[in-house]
Amino acid sequence: MKWFGGFFLNALILILLAVLTTTPTTDAAEVSFHPDAKRFICPPVTTDPTPTRLDSLSLDKGNKVIKYILLEPRTTSRTLCTLTRVNDEFNPNRVYIPIARAYDDNPLWTKSAGKYVSTTEVICGEAGLDGLPEYQAGETLCQVKLDPPLDLTNDGYYLTTFQVGDNIKDEKAIVATFLEKVTFGPTTEEINKLHAQYTQQGPYALAKWLKDNLAKPITSHRAQFRKYLHPRAVESYIYGIPGPRPCERDARFRRFAFTYMDVEISRGSNSPADHTGAPYTKMKIETIQIEGVTHWAVKFGDHVRTVLSSPLEYFSGGSRSGPSGDLITLLDGQYTLCNAEEVVGNQFGETTLDQMGNYAFQILVGAECSSSYTNRGGEDLKGDGAIDTQQIKGSGSNQLARSYDSAQCNSKCGSFDFARYVKGGNPEVNIPSGFDLSTISYLDLTKLPNPSTQLVKLNPEKFHESSWRMTANLDTSFVSNPPSCTDENGDAIPDAAGLSYNDYFSSGRGKYNLDAPIFAKMPGNKWALHDYRSKFQANTLDNPLADAGGSELKRARRAVNGEPYGDGTPNV
Repeated sequence: MKWFGGFFLNALILILLAVLTTTPTTDAAEVSFHPDAKRFICPPVTTDPTPTRLDSLSLDKGNKVIKYILLEPRTTSRTLCTLTRVNDEFNPNRVYIPIARAYDDNPLWTKSAGKYVSTTEVICGEAGLDGLPEYQAGETLCQVKLDPPLDLTNDGYYLTTFQVGDNIKDEKAIVATFLEKVTFGPTTEEINKLHAQYTQQGPYALAKWLKDNLAKPITSHRAQFRKYLHPRAVESYIYGIPGPRPCERDARFRRFAFTYMDVEISRGSNSPADHTGAPYTKMKIETIQIEGVTHWAVKFGDHVRTVLSSPLEYFSGGSRSGPSGDLITLLDGQYTLCNAEEVVGNQFGETTLDQMGNYAFQILVGAECSSSYTNRGGEDLKGDGAIDTQQIKGSGSNQLARSYDSAQCNSKCGSFDFARYVKGGNPEVNIPSGFDLSTISYLDLTKLPNPSTQLVKLNPEKFHESSWRMTANLDTSFVSNPPSCTDENGDAIPDAAGLSYNDYFSSGRGKYNLDAPIFAKMPGNKWALHDYRSKFQANTLDNPLADAGGSELKRARRAVNGEPYGDGTPNV
């Protein structure tokens, strides 16, 4: 078969030469552009490319009107023009989110992979009719549909022109373009390695790369996805269940008090859900005495999340770029969560979140979110109040679903008349000496045979000591099925699938009816909260699930309804 290998390489070289030497074209079919589309031109090339904001487009925001823009094909040699969007207007660490791009090898505009690839629409062609003053019939242009529209907190859209310098060899651009097409995205190291081979072997290096990679064993993108798919879970879905249990190997623990889901629950939800709970759960501050010493219990709803030896303080002023003003003690009461980053305090890697404005820990002071149901014409803009008038038919079923509205709350959290930065960021989980431990459910992880090696920090470079994983069962007598997990007070911890029941067939549980947290005592007199994650059952070619697992009732339903204990949930 040696002859076949040589023939295969020669064929690949011919194909690559044909592809890489294809002359770019701007030929396009006749199209009709949106009547309100506005034309913009890429800025001129400069030695230091500077994004140019499209002011007439960016300043017209908050009206929920989808905009259309027209852009010319990119024919200038060795240049690239990009269309990007900046969402956070006042964030000094500006993030330019790609939308579309055009360059001399591909002059017609195309969508860029990223956040808006699914909503962006690009059409290119010759205008069939005049659209004066923007264009004339016969002109070749590209129309970009900008969806979703800008809201009042967004900055706007930018065009930036880049030029490939003379010191950059064309061969390296060819290699980068090749790898961009045949991989999910190359690294700089991969580009440099193949470029070194290309300078010696020419297109043969690309053909050999293809041959070598096609000869490798097939790998599964889904298997890789499952390996790293381990999101925080607060409810059971039909595709997965929360776990592992807190005494079980691979259990996760967090040392920060509040999560993204807590913020969502506190701010409300704009989606219908068949549940009996209610959103707008508050963070509560209560002054308590422990052995004659004043402490401050920080709760979410009615459950303690941490107990502090000094009160929380907030800044009297601020903007989207960060806090300002005097520090004021947060008094006993209840407060809506506006934002919480999932780290202890306010440090993410080397960045202090206070410096990143809206990414810091924020609450509402002097206002709260308490609207219960979607407004249907009531004068108070807080919903019409009566539960029976606020229920609608769930999609595809006869069940009644309550529709909650977060729009009013989002408006309050977006206004710095009420939104306040809390000093020190997301509070650290703590249970002080002398606290009545019988009032909480907790496990003692210091009883592990070797806590120093069996409790592992997760991504400490970014999260420091925020998240941990337990690499062994807490108790060697632990039995995984049926569940057997007992806290330090002698109370059985229920099966994880029954703890946080889903919103599809609610019988009183749900993400708005949270169960009490499970604490963990860690070495060094530190404390953490057990962090449920979504568990997915494997479904591979070698070991497939019948009907992709669809024939198995989900374990969550069995656990809650008292049916026999199940053994799995299908993989997505």
